[in-house]
Amino acid sequence: MRAPPPDSNIPWLTALPTVAPSALLRSARRGRLPAPLDADGVTLYVKARNGIWQLLRALALDESDVVLVPSYNCGAELDAVLKAPAAVRFYRVDRSGRIDGDDFRRAIEAGPRAAIVTHYFGFAEPDLPAIVDVCRDHGVVLIEDSTNALYSTHAGRLLGTFGDAAVFSLRKTLPIPNGGAVLARPPLSLTRATATPPFEAWFTPLRVSLEGHLLFRYGRAGWVAARLSNRLARLGARAGKPFHRQNGAALEVGLNPHVTFDRSTANWSMSPAARRIATGSPHAEIAPRRRRNYEFLAQELDGLRETRPLYPTLANGVCPLVFPLVVDDPPSLLRRLETNRIRGEFFWSDFHPAFPAHEFPDSTYLKTHVVALPIHQDLDPDLLTRVVDVVRSWSRRG
Repeated sequence: MRAPPPDSNIPWLTALPTVAPSALLRSARRGRLPAPLDADGVTLYVKARNGIWQLLRALALDESDVVLVPSYNCGAELDAVLKAPAAVRFYRVDRSGRIDGDDFRRAIEAGPRAAIVTHYFGFAEPDLPAIVDVCRDHGVVLIEDSTNALYSTHAGRLLGTFGDAAVFSLRKTLPIPNGGAVLARPPLSLTRATATPPFEAWFTPLRVSLEGHLLFRYGRAGWVAARLSNRLARLGARAGKPFHRQNGAALEVGLNPHVTFDRSTANWSMSPAARRIATGSPHAEIAPRRRRNYEFLAQELDGLRETRPLYPTLANGVCPLVFPLVVDDPPSLLRRLETNRIRGEFFWSDFHPAFPAHEFPDSTYLKTHVVALPIHQDLDPDLLTRVVDVVRSWSRRG
């Protein structure tokens, strides 16, 4: 994050929730992970992509076995499949973020070993029960990608509990430095992660999140404190051991971290610090706050030029990850937001080299036109009014 100038008292609005010092104090209390991650059959990893790789390894796939992957994808889950190793077949997702049911059924009938279905932005795939049935009828292992959908439900049932297995990314919803989880049902069973992430691997994102919280809450004073924190961290890094020499892990070089799975981290667990913060989080409060913030933006941003909400209404049971706004000129809007100390995200704009973008124009359109606006639990309507004002001003330009 580019820090605001020291003469500014306007706080940053962060894209993700940040770690408050009080969260570190709260983490000393005993608590639980949120459902369904408090049940048997849950294995914790440093990232969700590690969980996908571990799931496919548990299925004992070889390079000829096919795994279905949605055409609208992050890229990291695709990379984990390819490195399992397995073959990939893509199925179509339309511009509304919904699975093309006919194309999915055709792909299932071709006999894949497994299929990944993604709950985008926390919204359940509307045809989820039919997808479960067709996978079961054809003996295909259904993996729910619930990385965007912690706390979300469909027809009163938690997402991640419909398929044979599900992956979650706690770090996308909670203010933690890392954390992925896999919920697997018998006969699937996963090997527990055997390595704690090296100190620098989890401490650096934790420190950055704390600095982000200072900028978010305290403006100019937070900027000064964050600068001091950063300088102390640099001094500590020079005195300490290099990251890549710890725990015997050597990170693969030349990776785009947004679209790749690093096999050298395959057995890394969720860090103890992340787990303590996660188990001490106020889980019952988070979904209602996110829903309130989403509905506020949906109402205030309705009908603007050059934009449209991907999901204009918030379905029952959805705990939204962000507010996905389809924008004609995303870089322009993101620059305007950044200038006004608001961090948006060009969602999933990176393409994995193995994805044939020209064959899936609708998914390619989403990857090149969706801006994710923050609606996380640290925000309230007063703060989100800044987001509304900036987006409206940008929409009226020229």
